[in-house]
Amino acid sequence: MRTLHQILHEVQKHRLIGILRKLPVDRVEEVGKALFAGGLRLVEVTLDSPGAQEMIERLRALSDKWYVGTGTVLDEASARCAVLAGAQFLVTPTVSLDVIRTGSRYGLAVITGAMTPSEILTAYEAGSAMVKVFPAGSLGPAYIKQVRGPLSYVPLVAVGGVNAANARKFLEAGCVAVGVGSSLVTAADLASGSFDAMRENVSQLVAAVS
Repeated sequence: MRTLHQILHEVQKHRLIGILRKLPVDRVEEVGKALFAGGLRLVEVTLDSPGAQEMIERLRALSDKWYVGTGTVLDEASARCAVLAGAQFLVTPTVSLDVIRTGSRYGLAVITGAMTPSEILTAYEAGSAMVKVFPAGSLGPAYIKQVRGPLSYVPLVAVGGVNAANARKFLEAGCVAVGVGSSLVTAADLASGSFDAMRENVSQLVAAVS
């Protein structure tokens, strides 16, 4: 079992979390192989995806050299489902103290979604390993830089509207990592089965954050 500290180390090392939302269960292994081949080492399956638990299990089985977490974790019950499915870290869209406590109970890193400085500090002081600034694309890298003035000790992950063109700017503003979803696995590539395109998308993102 990966420890909380191992997950934190990997997030800070690779600086990129792929977000998979509402993929067909029967395509998740092909997608996973393409993303892994492109260099992705941390992936998050959102719990609002039909068959999310099965997808987590399938992705975990692909390799022991990457980390599979669960996103859109809204409450304690959802967190427990993610744990039972084998998730190695939890990601929330909002500040949920119940999810933070549940993650801590099972030794999982929790990346809590927040926007304002008050929310960021509340999440971190409650035990969140990192704080996801969302929606980062709307707030911009300048917002990250300003927030880090008084909260420089809080590890931030930019999510929402992040892509290969702006990922580096968020890291330069002070984020330890970025989370990327729609520009990683596009609807068009998924519909056409363009797994080579997915692999290339990951390669570009990996290059952008390296």
